[in-house]
Amino acid sequence: MSSIEDLDLSFTNLNGANDWLEVVSSLPNLKTLDMSACNLSLMSLSSFSQFSHSKSFTPLESLQLRNNEINDIPKFFGDICTLRELDLSGNNLNGQLIEHINDLFGCAKDSLEVFVLASNQLWGSLPDFALFPSLKEIYLLSNKLNGTMPKTIGNLHNLEHLNVSLNYLQDVISEAHFSNLSKLLSLDLSGNSLTLEFDFNWVPPFQLEELRLRSCKLGPRFPNWIRTQWNVTTLDISNAEISDTVPAECYLRFMDLGNNRFSEKIPPWIAEDLPQLIVLILRSNKFSGSIPWETCKLKYLRILDLSLNDFSGIIPQCLNNLTAMAYKAYSSTNLFEGGCMGSHGLNYMYIGDYVDSAMVALKGREYKFGKNLGLLKIINLSSNKLTGKLPTEITSLLELVVLNVSKNNLIGKIPQTIGQLKQLESFDMSRNRFLGEIPSSMSELQFLSRLDLSFNNLSGKIPSGTQLQGFDATCFTGNRALYGPPLTQKCPGEETPNQSLSTDNGSTEDDEDNRDEFKKWFYVGAGIGFAVGFWGICSSLILKRSWRHAYFLLLDNMKDWLYVAMAVNKEVAEIATEGDTFNLDAAHVYMSVRTRL
Repeated sequence: MSSIEDLDLSFTNLNGANDWLEVVSSLPNLKTLDMSACNLSLMSLSSFSQFSHSKSFTPLESLQLRNNEINDIPKFFGDICTLRELDLSGNNLNGQLIEHINDLFGCAKDSLEVFVLASNQLWGSLPDFALFPSLKEIYLLSNKLNGTMPKTIGNLHNLEHLNVSLNYLQDVISEAHFSNLSKLLSLDLSGNSLTLEFDFNWVPPFQLEELRLRSCKLGPRFPNWIRTQWNVTTLDISNAEISDTVPAECYLRFMDLGNNRFSEKIPPWIAEDLPQLIVLILRSNKFSGSIPWETCKLKYLRILDLSLNDFSGIIPQCLNNLTAMAYKAYSSTNLFEGGCMGSHGLNYMYIGDYVDSAMVALKGREYKFGKNLGLLKIINLSSNKLTGKLPTEITSLLELVVLNVSKNNLIGKIPQTIGQLKQLESFDMSRNRFLGEIPSSMSELQFLSRLDLSFNNLSGKIPSGTQLQGFDATCFTGNRALYGPPLTQKCPGEETPNQSLSTDNGSTEDDEDNRDEFKKWFYVGAGIGFAVGFWGICSSLILKRSWRHAYFLLLDNMKDWLYVAMAVNKEVAEIATEGDTFNLDAAHVYMSVRTRL
């Protein structure tokens, strides 16, 4: 064991172990020690210091302590004079970054080449890394750094990879920050509030292979200095406030120009000058015109996102030439094969970042795929003005995982061969003018977990006995002639007995409803008529005196007439009924009295 140079103890729980230090210290030739995800804390490392000056650690060059529970950098790390690589990413480091850097001010600062503190809770400004003259790679992404970026970082002559993305840095970046970085290969400043202000004719001293400036302010003109980077294979300048034309870059494999203000048409040279392109993201711009057929030449393309633009015309039928979406890729396949990734290859996370943001556009919510992110095959043409049919040829892209053509003006039927897309997990063709029946082959899409066919002109019965019944009814709404579960509208001839009885008695129920309705409105009308008549008469009597006097005089006369008539009737009745026979004279008297009255 004394000859061991590389020791990997990662994913071994060493929190309760007592003899691991003795084992490690007994390896005099140890150069690389990996104790990542070993449940280590600062206390468990405290006894490590007694061995740091021993011969055992004289040749130690690489110390990897990723994903533990360390909340501070042990000061004895700075005394390991041969240390070239230190990785403390994914721990519990917090506080100001400069305070932790001070713990390394020993002989290690002269030998350290790779410094990784990603995914911690560090804040403050970037320190003066010029005190570490041998640094080649700096990874400080995913922290809470909220200060500025010192110009002295431009004095790191050996720096090759710089990643400070996903922080809260606020600064204006100029040529001075990169004045002597002639060996720089990758630069990632994404996700900060940085403004890049360079002289228009400035030519950098480096040739980058990866450049990521997402959410940095670069516009409105396309930065001329980027045109000088002939070796760039990965370019992400999305959400950078650029409203210029798209430049030609020969060796790009990852191009994200999303969330800018690029206009006019997609230049046809993209396919001719970028034959190795794997990811093309032009979403949320102002591109117009038709989708150039030259796009079909990008046979390595795996992610195509043209959503949220003003594209018109038909979808090219030649999309079946995107052969990378037709054949299975393996997990070992490198999306950026040939590009420089640095010793920590952190590109993987950017595919993940893209997919998350793309899923918001696709679904309106976050969505996780069950596959390796590097294996995703996506076509997103949503929110444009595309017309014509969905090409049948697109169903030959057998490894397609996401297909979104929603919010266009597409017509025709869903291709009957849609069932060939066995790997499809998300299919959105909502808000178009598709017609006809849903193909029964769609039941063969076993991985389908997100479907939206709403607001089209689809008709017929939804294929039953499939996973389509497991989707919410809102996935099918807006198709008037579509019926069957999960929609509540039943198929013709499938009414239940109760529903049939209800149909037979429908006329009777309608008559009863009509009568009830008539009664209701009769009483309402009578009440309104009484109120109008009553108050009409009363208001006339109140407002007009002559009518009021005549009215009351009429009432007095009627009262007198009734009184006299009743008295006379009584007397006549008594006279006429005297004796056993009717008195004719009394009858005449009665009639004469009535006449006078």
